Amino acid sequence: MKEFEKLIPLSQSQLGIYIECAQHPGEIIYHIPFLYKLHKNVDMQRLKSAILKTIEAHPAFRYRFTTNNDGEPVMVEDKETRWEIPIEECDDIEKIKWQLPVPYDLTDALPINIRLITTPTANYFFLQAHHIITDGASMAVLMDDIRMAYDGETIIPETYTMLDYAQQEYNLRKG
Repeated sequence: MKEFEKLIPLSQSQLGIYIECAQHPGEIIYHIPFLYKLHKNVDMQRLKSAILKTIEAHPAFRYRFTTNNDGEPVMVEDKETRWEIPIEECDDIEKIKWQLPVPYDLTDALPINIRLITTPTANYFFLQAHHIITDGASMAVLMDDIRMAYDGETIIPETYTMLDYAQQEYNLRKG
């Protein structure tokens, strides 16, 4: 087993989602996909930069799932994966949009999928995050932070994260 600096326990909600997903490998359950149609004049390089800055401010997007020495699922920061968001070209988004959401293997991939796509008539931003690290409210915060970064505003890193919550909940359960 690979050695990790710090293992973060899952919250009870996360554990329930993890177990449910383990029972349905290869299926797209608990995924939150969005496909945003953007104006053709949106600067895709600037958007890509804004997304990368936003991810840095939200640590949960840099964590993957593994098991500890007792076989319990935990989160661990992925310090090896470097975010690459290629800007793809496509003739017609209708030909590929149903192929954009992909199932996650929570033990093998970061629980987020981002694609930037240009077509002759519009640009598209595809975002798929797993519910194990996000919900509708946090997706709204994420999108607002991306907009702020795109506009050149400073993104304020989270001061209390989902990781902090999970650790605090675990400590309370230990009692």
